[in-house]
Order: sequence, then structure tokens, then C-alpha cells
Amino acid sequence: MAWTISLSGIPSTDISGCVGSVAAGASPGTFIIRTAAKPSIVSGRGDLTLTDDHGTVTFEDCHIDVSHLKCIKYHDAWLWEVRVQDRRHDLANELIHGESNVRLIDGSIDPVTRRNMREVVQGVLTQAGEGSADVSSIPNNVFPHVCWRRYRAGDELERLCDLVGHVITLDTNNEIKLSPLGSGAPLPGGDEKINPTHVFSLEEKPEKIEVVGGENIFQSRWELEPVGTEEYFGVIEQLDDLSYKPLTGWASKDIYDFGYISDYLAWLTYGKQRRAARAAESIYKLFKPKRCIVPAGNVKVNLDNVEFLGTRAELAFDKSPLPTQIVGTYYPNGEVPSNVSTCVSSDLFEWLPKSQLVKFDYPIYAISNKGKPIAPTLYLDVAYKVRDEDSGLPWSYHYTSNIEGGGRGTYRIQRPELREVIVRKFFGCEYSFTETTNRTDLDSEAAGYVSANLNRFNSTTDREQSDLVGIHPTSCDGLISQVGYELGLGAPPITRISKNYENDIYSPHKSIRTLRRMGRQSDETTYGKEQ
Repeated sequence: MAWTISLSGIPSTDISGCVGSVAAGASPGTFIIRTAAKPSIVSGRGDLTLTDDHGTVTFEDCHIDVSHLKCIKYHDAWLWEVRVQDRRHDLANELIHGESNVRLIDGSIDPVTRRNMREVVQGVLTQAGEGSADVSSIPNNVFPHVCWRRYRAGDELERLCDLVGHVITLDTNNEIKLSPLGSGAPLPGGDEKINPTHVFSLEEKPEKIEVVGGENIFQSRWELEPVGTEEYFGVIEQLDDLSYKPLTGWASKDIYDFGYISDYLAWLTYGKQRRAARAAESIYKLFKPKRCIVPAGNVKVNLDNVEFLGTRAELAFDKSPLPTQIVGTYYPNGEVPSNVSTCVSSDLFEWLPKSQLVKFDYPIYAISNKGKPIAPTLYLDVAYKVRDEDSGLPWSYHYTSNIEGGGRGTYRIQRPELREVIVRKFFGCEYSFTETTNRTDLDSEAAGYVSANLNRFNSTTDREQSDLVGIHPTSCDGLISQVGYELGLGAPPITRISKNYENDIYSPHKSIRTLRRMGRQSDETTYGKEQ
């Protein structure tokens, strides 16, 4: 059977054989060309063509890896080996940048960055010079958050495709395609088939698909209590537990002049001024959350299992987070003759979420019927996260869907940007409130991910292989995982086509390539943060 192999820079008469394969994924297909004479390669690019009596397959604009050039002994002769990779080599190494679908604190998407998955994928392809690729099968009802700073296009495109049950392929026309898993052409057969097909399946459907989101954000109202700073180490205590509390109580003293503390504790000569200074900086100036008023989402909360945020979970007109809000009943420092129930100006206090403290610029207090200073009634509207008291894990968003005819286990899709936000918004100083949540929008998007991945389980997962005599140009797709070609070195041309698995034992399997890709992405993420 006559056959020829041609590659730019190498005379066809010198080529004695070729072995290689193309597989689904971002990684380029690899071929090893063996020649009798040392090749005179003048360019790192070229077209690889394999031809015999059955057909011709051409891989255009291949990368010729000159660094791999080496000489090996084959039987009694010396042969030169040249490694060639299809044009996905460029896709794998093209760098992209950009950010899409930035989530705001209320769980919504910043309109400026809003792009569905189809648009995100199209953007990657365009930056990589593959803008004409067909993306019509990519769903447009999910919105993944991406943030790229000179990331590899192939790695990111493969990650996006995997999220929605697609694979990257290079068809026989040398066009990049995005193929849905579970759909594709049947294995070819006919008279050229030289080996029987052994059908086997080692995979079991999972019982369900689960979309795992990010940590939930809650917003509700917290009652505040006044606290003070102890003399040593700055320990925060309730006012009545402070070591320098007046015997007759705080209401009997001037809360603007604490010189009396030195006189009152005159027998403790050391630290008189420090005690007065501690009082001046904290009495009715420092407040701490005491308890939550009607927790959002009916999740059990206390000061030990919450992580306070620096703002509310609501947005201003400019889409920025609203600052924390304090409302309550207090005395406005002589502006009116009695206590008022209203909001405290945000210019008068600072919220310190990590310390769980509210710090006022001057004392905030109420006055009693006798005109004496007493603790005000104050409430803090703030956003926070909650950890489950039993597991210690943060409350987070989950969406689960059972698979018809499923077996055991769970297939999980990690989407940390899907974050449920539950807001209890109170009206003024009243206890009445409304509760809102973005759960419906999250469930809709999570269902989109589930739907896009069902084909990977609902279609047949049987593994098959066809070995055909001769060159039979065949494209990888959502079923055909790998196509290999072998020519020369004393053997007839063979095309080996595999369904739902990869037969090439010399190249890393797709799962291994994915792990390597994830490792590269981790390195690049760290590198990007350091810039």
C-alpha cells in the first residue's frame, strides 16, 4: 500500500514513518516524524500531511518543535526524530486578560461586567485569534466569574468548556470546535476494520449533580451595648464590670471629665492618669453588638459564630455597598431638650468589624427622667457571614439535582461566585422589616449548569475502539476522544479511533493534562496577585 508523509523542511523521500494522535481538549495533538537524514528545518511552522490509498489528512500550520530534535537507533539504522504539534499549540500558549461577571455584595452582577458563558467563551477565542469558531452550543444562561491577568487561553477555555459539559476539538478542516459531551459521530467500520470492537464500561452514573456556591451573606439588626476599655492590655468590658466604675454608677458622674477617677482611686497611685485616659476614650464612645434582632434567614447566630462585614449587603445608586447604619434612641447633645429616635449620622462613628466595635467621636448616651446620662438604645444594621455551630463550616449556597437512573456518588460543580444574600431590612427604629433573597436567581443559574452537564451522564459511556487499515480522516467530538495515525517503519498505515477514552499510552491522559493545567493556573494566580 503506497503512502506518503510530507512536512515542511523535510523531503518526503527521507521520511520513514510517523506516529501520533489528536485528542479532545486544549492540548495539541502530537506526532513524531522519523527521517533517515538530518532534517534541514528553516521554520518552526509547517503543514503535516498523511496520505495513502484510502485518504488524506492534513494538519495545517503545525508547530515544529526543533528543541525535541534527536537521533535514535532503530534496528541497524540511525533515524532522526522530529516532534510536531497541531495548531492548538498556539491556543495553549496564547495569553488572555480581562474580568467578567463581578459579583456585588448583594449577589447581583455588576452590569458593566455582565457576560453570559457564550460571550465569555467567544471573548477567549477572539483574544486567541479563533474568533470564527462556532459557540452556538455553549449555554447562555450561566454567568461565570473570571479574572485573567495574562492567563493561557487554552487552559481557561478548557476550564470553561468543562463547566458546561463541552470539549475543545480540532476537526479535519483544521477548525477549532466546541463539542457537547455525549454527542458525536458513531465509530467508523466497514471492510477496513482490522480488529474486533470490545465494548466495555467502567463508569457509573452519579446519583446527583450538586452546584456548590460561595459563603452566604446575611444582613439584620444587632442591638448594641456600651463597653469600656480596661486599664491594662485594652481589654473590653461592659461598663459595670470596669475596675474604675464609680461606686454610685456612671449616671452620677460627668462623662466628659474623668479626673475624679484619679481621686476616687487615689490609694492606687500607679496608673491614675492612665485610668482616666481609658475612661475618656471609651465611656459611651465604644459600643459592641450584644444580640441579633430577628436573625436573617432564621439561622442561629451569636457573637462567636459570625464574621461581621464592613458594610450592609444593600447597594447605593452607584452600585457601591451601603455603609453600616445605626438607629436608636439617644440624646443629641443639647440640640433638643429630650431624647430622639432616629439614625445616627455615619460621620459620627466608625465600625470596626474585626474587633466587633463601634467607635464614636464623642459620647453617645440617653438622658433619664432626672436628666442623668444613661445607656442609649442603639441598633446596628450590618452584613455578616455565619458558621454552623456543629460543623464549624460557613453557611453556603448549594443546589442539588438528581440524575435519572443514577447510581452512587455526587458530581460537584464549584461556583464560588454563586452566593446567597439574605437581607432583613428594618423600617426606622421599628421592629417591622421585610426580607429579600436572591435564591431564585441563583437556582436558575445553578439549574443551567446542571442542564449543561446532564449529557455527560445521560448518553452512553461505553468505551469502544476501531482500528482501520489506511488513513481515515476523523474528527474528535463529544464521543470520539482520540484519533491516532501510524505510518511506515515496516507496518501498514493504521487509523485508531477511540470512543469515550484515549488509547495512546505514550501521551498523558486528559485527566493528567487537566491536573497539570490546574497546577499552572495556581502558579499564575499566585504570580498575578504578587504583581
